[in-house]
Amino acid sequence: MATQSKMLTFEEFASLLTIGNTRASDSPPVIPAEHSARLIALGYVADLADRLRMTTPGRHGMAAGISNAVAAPGAALTRYPAGHPELEKSPGNYGF
Repeated sequence: MATQSKMLTFEEFASLLTIGNTRASDSPPVIPAEHSARLIALGYVADLADRLRMTTPGRHGMAAGISNAVAAPGAALTRYPAGHPELEKSPGNYGF
């Protein structure tokens, strides 16, 4: 089985924010099916009674990604800013 990167694109992160900012009493958020499938597979979101709900790892990821939320569309988001020493150790292996 291929390893799945935990890095999210700008659009996937926006979908995560949409889910996180939706109250249980609101209508379910509408995000692309491929985003919901990937967020569920990564453990950031759970499908409970046909509603997408954010998990604790998803909340941690959302908090870690806030500083990177201004990345260009299509760019992967990580917890470290550009030039951080941790990125030099093993580029691409740091998600939330």
